[in-house]
Amino acid sequence: SDSSSSSSSSSTNNTPETFPIRLYSIEVYNAQTGKLAGGELGYAFGKIYTSLTGFAAEDSAGSVQLAALGTLLWSMGFDMWDMGMSLDYKAKLGAREMERDAFVRKVKELRVQDLFNL
Repeated sequence: SDSSSSSSSSSTNNTPETFPIRLYSIEVYNAQTGKLAGGELGYAFGKIYTSLTGFAAEDSAGSVQLAALGTLLWSMGFDMWDMGMSLDYKAKLGAREMERDAFVRKVKELRVQDLFNL
């Protein structure tokens, strides 16, 4: 993973806050053929992981990748997974929509809680 940083202004004192951002490439391989079967690109900051885009080269590979990634994120201590727009297959895997106000509050809370203390 690579690191960079993003800044925003604090409304209380106008000093910039820094939030480390980590980029990830998640890959799932077919155990029989050894070929890439699915994956995604995403990023994390604080205790939030965001899926950017994904693909599946084989049937159900995307669902397997999402299920495995969810287990990994949970075990690592992430508290929120932003999967983007609501789609039926995401709901079937357990995704839930959040109201915008609740989403913004949660992001503000979790973005400053760094899992890796870098």
